[in-house]
Amino acid sequence: MPRTPSRHSDGSQSLLMPVNLILHLLRQKCQKAAFTMAEVLITLGIIGIVAAMTLPSLIQKHQKKVLVTKLKKTYSIFSQALIQSQLVNGEFSTWPVRENIVPIEYFNRYYKPYFNGSQFCISAAACGYKAVGAGSDANKPWKNLKGNTIGWYLLSGSSRVCFLLNDGSFVFLPRNSND
Repeated sequence: MPRTPSRHSDGSQSLLMPVNLILHLLRQKCQKAAFTMAEVLITLGIIGIVAAMTLPSLIQKHQKKVLVTKLKKTYSIFSQALIQSQLVNGEFSTWPVRENIVPIEYFNRYYKPYFNGSQFCISAAACGYKAVGAGSDANKPWKNLKGNTIGWYLLSGSSRVCFLLNDGSFVFLPRNSND
């Protein structure tokens, strides 16, 4: 507690402060603000819980964007190749359907020249894909955007052509349709 000013013998004034007040002020100045270990752990726990709740949805949204981008790219590649093939081979509606041409001949004539590095596949497994189902679903290695298996049996039979593009995209084409 400050004292009232006192006079020295030479007439000057000084403030006499108790030593404990000076020490108290020095201690306050030297002390640094800090968090306790418990506060830090609680904060990290809350951050972890929030991250665990939000990361799965962020990852799922990112994976969906990647898939959509890949689909758009494959669609663009396929559209360009189809246009080129139609310039040489005539309109798509005039191409042979079903048993009028075997799948490998159909692929070699109408698609292979317009896709660099493409490979004909007798089945999805022949192109390196594994079945995701079991039993009757063993030949359905595809899922739609909702995660359900697609009900097509992707064997390259008399009505379909399957092939693999050089970027890893698998193309399944029904040959008995004009659309």
